[in-house]
This record gives sequence, structure tokens and C-alpha cells, in this order.
Amino acid sequence: ALAFAAFLAAGLSLLAGLTAAILWLYRGEGGHPLALAAALAVAFPLLMLREFARRYSFAHLRTWRILSADVTASALATAGMLLLASYGKLTAVMAILVLAGAAGVATAGWFLGNRTSFAFSAAGIRETIVRSAGLGKWLLSGQLAMQAQGYAAHWITLVIGGAAVTG
Repeated sequence: ALAFAAFLAAGLSLLAGLTAAILWLYRGEGGHPLALAAALAVAFPLLMLREFARRYSFAHLRTWRILSADVTASALATAGMLLLASYGKLTAVMAILVLAGAAGVATAGWFLGNRTSFAFSAAGIRETIVRSAGLGKWLLSGQLAMQAQGYAAHWITLVIGGAAVTG
């Protein structure tokens, strides 16, 4: 499951990175959409792995572990945003990067605390993919639909009103 979550996070990051490259080629300059796409390319893997950690902990009834990671991420994100706001540097792009950084630090701590729960076997990945593909495609499509539903309003607002309205 961890390998699949990392693969999905890498794919989303690659997609956002390609979007940033297309924006750069199309516009020929930097700008806010390029910075936003680049920030999302950085944020996707960290936020997706944090979500994996949350689901893994809840599935194993270890709520105290994810609670400590959530408190850490929230404290770091709040402190980072307050610091940026005090210097007048808080933008939508910087907020995404702060949230991603906080999630990355909290998830790294979570992985250190749970490192004995994971063992990697290259030989077992193919077998696991074959066994899980039938159910996994439906679970993946359901998760993608839920994620799209949760963030569609933000993306539509960004397209219609711009980043300032969305922020």
C-alpha cells in the first residue's frame, strides 16, 4: 500500500510539474500560475503521504500516533503562516508550500515511529499488483472522485476569480 501511495503521489507531482512546464512554455515567463503549479508539484507527494499515514493509522486503530502527527503538522503550519504573515510574505503559493513542508515533517516523524511496520520486497510488488488490481481500480476511482469533489470549488474559483479570490 505504501508503494502504491508513493507511486500515486509521484504521478500527481509529475502531472503538476508538466503543467508548470507547459505554462512556462506557453506564457514564456514566470508568473503566478507557473508558481502555483510548481508549488503543487512539490506539495502533492508530501500531502498524499500524510494522507496515507492518516489512513494507515486509523485502519490499525493507532489514533494517538496520527493525532501527534496532526498536532505537529498543525503547529508547524500555523507558526510558518504567522511568520510569513508578519513579514507580509504570505501568498497562496507560500501557504501551499508551508502546508506541504509541515505535512512532510510530521509524516517523516510518523514514518520513523512506524518503520518496523513496513518491509519492502521487490518480488512481492508484482504479485500484490495482480491480486489487488480488481478491487483497487474501484477504490482508486472512488478516491479520485472524492478528491476532485473536495477541491473542484477551489479550482473553479481560481479559474474564474483568480488566486486572490481563491486564497
